[in-house]
Amino acid sequence: MKKSLSRAYLLFALSLFGLAGLHTIYLGKPLKGILFLIATWAGLFALTTVLILPSPTIPLVLGLLALPIVAVWWFVDLCTL
Repeated sequence: MKKSLSRAYLLFALSLFGLAGLHTIYLGKPLKGILFLIATWAGLFALTTVLILPSPTIPLVLGLLALPIVAVWWFVDLCTL
């Protein structure tokens, strides 16, 4: 089955600009899409938790470290679809 690049970009735009990883799952890379989803939401959860809790713990710090990695990964993924 031929995959449509325009549909992949549409999924990228509709899924919170790629944060859900739906576009990579559509393109036949489900593991990458799931890893993208987990890393993104772990980082966002850590960011919101750090804003609420006064002292960050190790999992929260690791989640915050995931955000810049996800940002670079997101940009590369956008350019290489």
